[in-house]
Amino acid sequence: MEKILSLFDEKFEKRKEIEQLLEINLDGFFAHMTPFQIQHFVFNKKEFPTDFAQFQQAKLELYHRIQTLFDLYYQFRKANAEVKLAEGTIEGLEKEPDGKTKEAKVELQKIEIEKNKFQIVGIKKQAMDKVNEMVVFADTYQKFKKFDEMTAEELAKYEEEVWRIKSAYYPELPERYGLTPSGFIKLPHENGGLQALIEMQQRQLNPPKGTRGRREMLEKKR
Repeated sequence: MEKILSLFDEKFEKRKEIEQLLEINLDGFFAHMTPFQIQHFVFNKKEFPTDFAQFQQAKLELYHRIQTLFDLYYQFRKANAEVKLAEGTIEGLEKEPDGKTKEAKVELQKIEIEKNKFQIVGIKKQAMDKVNEMVVFADTYQKFKKFDEMTAEELAKYEEEVWRIKSAYYPELPERYGLTPSGFIKLPHENGGLQALIEMQQRQLNPPKGTRGRREMLEKKR
């Protein structure tokens, strides 16, 4: 706290308020996703409607967090190496003659040591947060681990089921891809090729007698 307060002049009128802000207890706040958030928002029944969908997402979430832990591991090693380097540099500076230049060089290295030690604390906290999330995702993985023992053909059927269910909730699936809960809609060109599209266009431009008038009346009513 004293390090932060040193940024402000002792006569600064809001210094007391800053001291009170810095004394706020920040223990217990969630810097990571809670089990509730994971179970109800990540594994929501609309986006991941089946056991297979939740199983696949659990594996994906675990994969990403393992990658993050590797990144944190290398950050941790680098920060420790920076501390050792700064400490070694200070030892070397001890041989130089005293003066403001030496004092400033030593101070810069001390700053590097403090900064990297602070980063190490944060890195450890982030790693623990990721582990806490992994525990929840691992529970879902273990619950549906049976899918790991299935063949590619069996898994393909479960995947198709997921997308068919999702097509009922995401309009872009039937509109853009023609996917519905019943399966894929046959597009005109699939049966009749280009000629089928030409004929459909002609019917739209030249509707049968009697239908055009009714259509214009309906449009006017709107």
